[in-house]
Amino acid sequence: MSFAAPFKPSAPADRRARRQADAEAAAWAEPSRDRRGPLRPAKLTPTRLRMSGRLLTRFFQGGDALALILGGLTAAALTHGADVLLIYGGAAVATFASLRLFDCYKFGRREDLAMHLMRVTVAFAVAVAMCFAILTHFVGAIMLAASLGVWTPMAFLCVAAAHGLWWANVKRWRANA
Repeated sequence: MSFAAPFKPSAPADRRARRQADAEAAAWAEPSRDRRGPLRPAKLTPTRLRMSGRLLTRFFQGGDALALILGGLTAAALTHGADVLLIYGGAAVATFASLRLFDCYKFGRREDLAMHLMRVTVAFAVAVAMCFAILTHFVGAIMLAASLGVWTPMAFLCVAAAHGLWWANVKRWRANA
């Protein structure tokens, strides 16, 4: 048995502590306060609803294939028709490989649209140069230059438009978690 009386805080100090705790709780409850940290999304989504990076890469690559086909068909309609389809096919395969080589499907968080389109442009230029260097041995240089001179801008416009659209979508997806 103890003869010491139990400690009871004074009522005003206890009320003051409770008010301070309530004020801190109210500050945390404000919707404008970033409780989860600056790099976290405002709303979490379940894992099942999130898209995987590999699936999105395949989706973007499929879109690039369609854009290259569209560019090739447009260029074929403007030029020699079916005579140059193999040239356009070879250029499309080289471009597809070059886009992967230059990480054009990365869509980095800090990469702005101008830098991404610059990467796509460099990949496209390398692919066309590679295609020209390889196909010169099989096709006449004049026919090849004329064919690639029409195919390159048509296919590039299709692919650049697709990448601009995808960059905007990725930016929106990151903002919405």
